[in-house]
Amino acid sequence: MATVGEWPDLVHSLFTTPEDNLAGVYGVQFYIRGKPWVVDVDDSLVWDTYYGKCGVPAGLVYATPFDHNGDMWATILEKAWGKVKGSVAVSGAGGYVATGVRSLVGAPYYYYYAEESDLDDIF
Repeated sequence: MATVGEWPDLVHSLFTTPEDNLAGVYGVQFYIRGKPWVVDVDDSLVWDTYYGKCGVPAGLVYATPFDHNGDMWATILEKAWGKVKGSVAVSGAGGYVATGVRSLVGAPYYYYYAEESDLDDIF
């Protein structure tokens, strides 16, 4: 998300429902196995209250909007990705940046493994 977030127009294009709406439902387009796939999520957010009981402030389970405008695009995007992967816990378990970018913009990628080449070939 951080990589794609550098281009606001690209972030805007991920949402099939780009404006706030009274229903609170938003469509997010991903590319799954190379094909566009729209996932609908609502704006109900899950709060982690367990840590609040231990003296640590409770917070959103999803990405927290840190900008001054209160934009929720990262929160909604992460919730939609959790729906694709089956749960938020699975979706945040790590992975490759290229896989995330491909899922967001549909661009193909290829990995180059430097340890399999000598320095002259890499250069």
